[in-house]
This record gives sequence, C-alpha cells and structure tokens, in this order.
Amino acid sequence: MKTISIKFQFFIVTLLLLASTTIAQNAASEKVFHRVMLINWADSLDNSAKTEVINLFLGLPDKIDGFKSIEINDLSKSTEDFEQVMILRFTSDEGIKTYGNHADHLRIQEISPPLISGFSLFEYWK
Repeated sequence: MKTISIKFQFFIVTLLLLASTTIAQNAASEKVFHRVMLINWADSLDNSAKTEVINLFLGLPDKIDGFKSIEINDLSKSTEDFEQVMILRFTSDEGIKTYGNHADHLRIQEISPPLISGFSLFEYWK
C-alpha cells in the first residue's frame, strides 16, 4: 500500500512540474506586435522639430502600458534609400489603442508631416 502512495505522490509532482513548464512556455511565447516605419526626412528639415519627434517617440514606452519598446536606427544604403527605421513593439491590443490616442502621438502626427519626404509602414505579430 505504501508503494502506491509513493507512486501517486510522484505522479502528482510530475503533473505539477509539467503544468508549470507549460505555463512558463506559454508566457514566453506571447506574441508581440511590431510596427516598422521606414522614414526619409525632408531636405528642408527643421532639426529641432525632428529632435522633438524622436524624443516624443522615445518617451512613449514609459508612458503607455503595453508599449514594450522602441528602436530607432539610422540606415545607409537601404532599399529605396530610407534614412531611418523605427521599430515599435507592443504587448497588447490595448497598448496599441492607447498609443494611437496618446497626446504625445497626436503631437507627432501634428508636427511630422512637413518633416517627412518618404514613408513606408508594415506591421506584424510575432
């Protein structure tokens, strides 16, 4: 009878370990939404306005839950000669929605059109 009890305890411990491993794997495999923006800045660029746009973008992850990170890189010899890439990463639909309506994003939309001569956007979940 004691052998069954030990086997049963071993079975329960094994199930608990499998369940915790599955939960950890699911948490690690959660999808992230990527918004990739390729930008060409206008030749008649107001550098202070460009700096404001970039600083507004850089500050957003700290202000919006679900906005995981932003990466901004200068490009050289890119297809279609884009000068800069911005990769925004979101962990939730709510974060994307909040970003769209956030005052800093609205400010970016207000001041950036005359600063940009070319733009391409693609988005994906991974």
